[in-house]
Amino acid sequence: MKNKDGEVHALTYRIGRHIPGVARIFADLLSPTDGSILLVGKPGVGKTTILRDITKILADTMHQAVIVVDTSNEIAGDTGSAHPCIGSARRFMVPYRSLQHEVLVEAVQNHTPDVLVVDKIGTVKDVEAAKTISHHGVRLIGTAHSHDIHSLMKNPELLPLLGGIESVALGDEEAKRSNKGRKVKLTRKGPPVFNILIEVLTDHRGHLGGDLLGAQRRLRMEEGESERSGTWQAILQIPISFVSCFSLG
Repeated sequence: MKNKDGEVHALTYRIGRHIPGVARIFADLLSPTDGSILLVGKPGVGKTTILRDITKILADTMHQAVIVVDTSNEIAGDTGSAHPCIGSARRFMVPYRSLQHEVLVEAVQNHTPDVLVVDKIGTVKDVEAAKTISHHGVRLIGTAHSHDIHSLMKNPELLPLLGGIESVALGDEEAKRSNKGRKVKLTRKGPPVFNILIEVLTDHRGHLGGDLLGAQRRLRMEEGESERSGTWQAILQIPISFVSCFSLG
């Protein structure tokens, strides 16, 4: 931390932990036929810890070609050799945070991974890179800072990860038939980048949701026809369902 004169007056130490087996609870989501996975949660709840173990499982147990884009060197350490916590996965060290999106695209275009792992998707350029990776058919495992999925949907920069929303004007008959008379309807703008969402909470607990496109039922919100409910309906459209809760402790 620096004062107004640019002098360092305090330091923050972030200590990464490797907890072998912490991601085994998600093993049935990690086969090559499963989709991309996004872990969301507040800072410090353990997203990166889970990400390390997922990386090792994919590389050493599933025998996937895994590349880690390690922007802050928080996943696999700050030395030239990656920490054994990521197994046989290859690691890209990114010199500046602002270049993360470029390295993501480069890794896909030049190094033919089966899976790309990235910590902290947080900017518009990161999101565009994630969409490009999705179009290339490469599986993406990533994290994003967000209190929960509600907060994620209110973040305009990260919203495209879930497909985005747009307003569609309806004719009179269609409005009466499908939208209770309202002529403007929120709909999903496009396919989501991630198929599976893991919401990591405090106290080693969380929620697991799957199949962002495939569920064939409507979400019934307690808020009824509130704006928030409408946004849920638009984003998750045939929405995600939190299929289970889990405990890491």
